[in-house]
Amino acid sequence: MNNIFIISYRGNNISNVKEAKKLQVLPMLRAIVMSENPCSEEDEYRLEVLIAIRKIERLDKDEYTDDERQDAQEIYEQRRLEEKTAEVRLINYLLINKILCNDFY
Repeated sequence: MNNIFIISYRGNNISNVKEAKKLQVLPMLRAIVMSENPCSEEDEYRLEVLIAIRKIERLDKDEYTDDERQDAQEIYEQRRLEEKTAEVRLINYLLINKILCNDFY
């Protein structure tokens, strides 16, 4: 199963492009066909698939350009930074609440 290079989900009624992220478990995957799905009509369809699976080379028979790869990398890094910031804020919130609750009681 890990040696899959291309997979076709053409016409499978996939409505959310983020479903592509589930394919990250296929290390050899280089091409995906997701045309004729509702998600393929989304504005950032190609970019979102590339963000989800950065090693992918082709989507729906079209190779990714260097510009698309650059854009995807920048968005990926920005999202990771936002996730890390949110995690730190949550940890800080929980620590402050724990301190305040311990001091209160």
